[in-house]
Amino acid sequence: MNTEELANDMKVHGQLLSVFRLVQQLDDGLDDTAMMAGVESYINALSYYNAVKQAAKMNVPGAKAICEDLSKRFERNSAKKPVD
Repeated sequence: MNTEELANDMKVHGQLLSVFRLVQQLDDGLDDTAMMAGVESYINALSYYNAVKQAAKMNVPGAKAICEDLSKRFERNSAKKPVD
């Protein structure tokens, strides 16, 4: 066994492991940030859609067409099984 090679390999492994952990923390932070941005944009879009639905119910000109267009993006995908 070449102990010098082993020592070098262990040193490189330790260095790579510390870099890996930093990159992993960065990845986790980016993932969390992207998730929050997605949630916030969905909440804002849903709020706008609900306002347009309300405007359509009040017969605001043009609101019905916008509501029909947006409704395609907010269809519910129900995975519920029918009750016997």
